[in-house]
Amino acid sequence: MELLLDRRGDQITITEEVVKAAVGNWQNGEQVIRLLLDRRGDQITITEEVVKAAAGNERNGKEVMELLLDRRGDQITITKEVVKAAATCGQDQVLDMLSQQTVRIEEEWCCIVQFYNAAKAGDVWAIEEMI
Repeated sequence: MELLLDRRGDQITITEEVVKAAVGNWQNGEQVIRLLLDRRGDQITITEEVVKAAAGNERNGKEVMELLLDRRGDQITITKEVVKAAATCGQDQVLDMLSQQTVRIEEEWCCIVQFYNAAKAGDVWAIEEMI
């Protein structure tokens, strides 16, 4: 991405889809969105769809959300859909962080996170306990 921006930056439009792909990138999401914000921040709008993609990033959602909140927190509204995106991808760290941002997290979302993570880990005992 850095090479692309260096060589063809004037020909590249940073769309919502590009930003969603960056924040949702499991391997380098934090680095890519940091680069985009540093280089083209004035062209980037943080929409609800972008925040949902970040919250649902299973590998580094917490780091991406921290970066977005740090850089653009005044432009971000945490909606029920954002909480849902985090919960349905097992992002307990994202939910914890959002709850510290004065967002009320319903108990049902915490249960969904626990269920998701137990299922992902193959923890039959934990799943049976929740059911």
